[in-house]
Amino acid sequence: MSVPERPRLAPEVLARLHLADGEAKVILQDPRRGVVLEIEPASWMVLRQADGTRDLDALCLAASRSGLYRGEADLRALLEGLTEAGVLVDGIEQPQPPAPVAAPTRNEARPLEPLPGYRFACDGNGSCCRTYGSVAFTRLEAMQARLTSAEMPLPLPADEAFTPLSGGDMEAWSLAVAQVEGRCLYLEDDGLCGLHRRDGARAKPFPCRLYPAMLVDDGEAVRVSALPECGCVFASAAAPSAEAEPLIDPAARTLGELGPQATVVHVPDPVPLSAMRTAPIAALRRFSDDLVRALAPGQDTVRDAVAVAWGLADHIEAHGLDGATVETAA
Repeated sequence: MSVPERPRLAPEVLARLHLADGEAKVILQDPRRGVVLEIEPASWMVLRQADGTRDLDALCLAASRSGLYRGEADLRALLEGLTEAGVLVDGIEQPQPPAPVAAPTRNEARPLEPLPGYRFACDGNGSCCRTYGSVAFTRLEAMQARLTSAEMPLPLPADEAFTPLSGGDMEAWSLAVAQVEGRCLYLEDDGLCGLHRRDGARAKPFPCRLYPAMLVDDGEAVRVSALPECGCVFASAAAPSAEAEPLIDPAARTLGELGPQATVVHVPDPVPLSAMRTAPIAALRRFSDDLVRALAPGQDTVRDAVAVAWGLADHIEAHGLDGATVETAA
């Protein structure tokens, strides 16, 4: 298989810098094809020069100017291996035609409906900072993080801490921070975020500031709930502490006030309930409202949440949303 004339990393490939046992590696992952490769950081620095505008000679020159050149044979071997793995493409990225099916329209004026009565408190163990293989920063957030972390004892230079969120374009707006022993670079040994410690919550990237809030647009409002990924989410529901805070800024009344970075899940209409059954989105909203009221504090409800969820699932699969209540699930 011949090397692309002007190679670059395919846009769907994820490049992540990992430090483990004091050794740095760059992992290239193509999630669509299930390909995972490991290359040396020096090879990654060379690969960054392959932006789809340079042929082999120009890449040799660029690597030489950067002090990374180890000979044409080494560069060719690197590119041949990546070509064989299918993670390189040829030339600069061409504009793509719009998708035939339009994505749901984001309604910035949609009102926010936080989960009633729920407040969240982090236990400071840093479990969420170890959960995700990619912690995303915008370019501006990455610049701020470099400044905030200037006095942190990081295991690598701050200007080498980020890779593109996808593809190999180092000028990309979205970046991913390096992982150290499977955790975010900025998570310190005591389980607390070094950025937050030094400059408050505003020093963290937006996804970290929003976590664990989940935003779901049901056609009338954006419901705000908590992702069930962290023990703190359940502990906060069972026994709210004095330090607990709302999932989102109480001053934010509409989606637009959260900012354009807020990711929203759009509920389709009709709503698929099972392989053979759907329901109109209005019915789902009525069901959700009834469920929230039934499970509100002080109500005489079944306390076994797993049993309730299982019973509701059985009822909905058999009969749809009609008549699906906590009582039918009990």
